[in-house]
Amino acid sequence: MKMKDSGIEWIGEIPEHWEVNKIGQFFRQRNTKVSDEEYEPLSVTKKGIMPQLDNVAKSKDRQNRKLVKKNDFVINSRSDRKGSSGLSEIEGAVSLINIVLEPSEKIFGRYINFLLKSYTFVEEFYRNGHGIVDDLWTTKYSEMKSIFIPIFPLPEQQKIANFLDDKTATIERIIELTKKSIEEYKSYKKSLITETVTKGLNPDVKMKDSGIEWIGEIPEHWEVVKLKKMTLLKTGKTPSSSGQNYWGDVFNWFTPGDFYNGLILKKSNRKLNLKSNIDKIVPFYPAYSILIIGIGGTLGKIGIITQEASSNQQITAIIPDKELESKYLLYFLLACQDYIRDNTLYTTMPILNNQTLGNFQILRISIDEQQKIANFLDEKCASIDKFIEQKERLISELETYKKSMIFEYVTGKKEVL
Repeated sequence: MKMKDSGIEWIGEIPEHWEVNKIGQFFRQRNTKVSDEEYEPLSVTKKGIMPQLDNVAKSKDRQNRKLVKKNDFVINSRSDRKGSSGLSEIEGAVSLINIVLEPSEKIFGRYINFLLKSYTFVEEFYRNGHGIVDDLWTTKYSEMKSIFIPIFPLPEQQKIANFLDDKTATIERIIELTKKSIEEYKSYKKSLITETVTKGLNPDVKMKDSGIEWIGEIPEHWEVVKLKKMTLLKTGKTPSSSGQNYWGDVFNWFTPGDFYNGLILKKSNRKLNLKSNIDKIVPFYPAYSILIIGIGGTLGKIGIITQEASSNQQITAIIPDKELESKYLLYFLLACQDYIRDNTLYTTMPILNNQTLGNFQILRISIDEQQKIANFLDEKCASIDKFIEQKERLISELETYKKSMIFEYVTGKKEVL
């Protein structure tokens, strides 16, 4: 297949018989104002156009919407909704921040859906827009209509669309199966942790009822105690932002936003200065303390620190005594996260205070057993996490391949044979 330069940077080379022209030559903007009392309200998402989602913010002005007809292409104009677009299969109404396009008879809808949802077009779409505020970009139709797109005979557009429908469906099926497998591994990991921290490693040990519903039976020589009997609980504080001597680069100061990369809390976004300057302002926690978020949507999320650190007031440190192995306690708290959340006080938001946390029941077992359990789970969980990481990498590679494949076919760099 002979190629030529399209003259358009985002498109690159195209087949010799293809042309490029402005979007405005092939679409008409649909700007008809309607009410979502008369037309079904629609949501414009990364997965396409669908009936309005229950969890989206809804405008009070229900009369001020845009009409969408079947086979219109709709794209969200704002960069904080990047990639939210699609060919509509239903009639309805969308918010005014969306651009509604009616394709001409020279455009095959499913081809244009692949083209205008491709990663490279989306980047070009916002590149042609303008800023509203810092980090927020928008594109009007008057700016969009001057973007060049490839154009070629309808039968070829249809052929490419059919091919990509088939190929992307196959990739998406593999991705969904891989995601399902990841969830199964996560579920297995959770059940393994719960079983091990509450039953131990000896399948032949004599058991007794723990008296706690979620724990069930435990080895006969284990004992149920309150968390506060074997730990010290400290809640963090926030130093004054104006205290220049408080902030520096020495000690980690954790917030809920730092609980994002596994159970080991290695690095915080903000750090404190030398402890002598602020040890009367904020509490410091020794290495191998366990931090737990005690307020908000991520309540119950935990992590362990490997060096001395502090935190803000949304986080409580659980400092084990000498009879409690930190790693075992970490796994035990992972096992009872759901129980902790279910037994938390709710006001305007969920709050886990130290009194409630201290009264949660844990299991007193020998240090030797705790260490064996922790070592066993370290090994098993590392193996499971490796499988999960491999599958997540596969998903990422498939998503990247799908983007690349779509771009190469919609711009003619690869030919459908």
